[in-house]
Amino acid sequence: MAARMTAMLAERGGRRAVPAVAVDGERNHFRALEFDDLGRLWVQTGRGDPDETIFDVFDPAGRYLGELDMPHRTDVWTPGSGLLVARIHDADGVQYIGVWRIR
Repeated sequence: MAARMTAMLAERGGRRAVPAVAVDGERNHFRALEFDDLGRLWVQTGRGDPDETIFDVFDPAGRYLGELDMPHRTDVWTPGSGLLVARIHDADGVQYIGVWRIR
């Protein structure tokens, strides 16, 4: 899976984030893809409430590692150097930067 996603990103000019894509079916709806420096694939899903962000995480071999549920809405994010950095929006629409350690 990681090799296929890397090839797809290369076709898009090497950009790391993939534009929003909506696919029919709740489990197949994703908003963006991103690789961290360990080769794990982070998929920002379309599941969850409007005020949260849910990521599905896969290892470099494509095995599902689990789900990460952030209690914040985010539209810009990147994993790397053991951190997840995201622009988040609070309930009042105020934007700020959140930083979380990835374990």
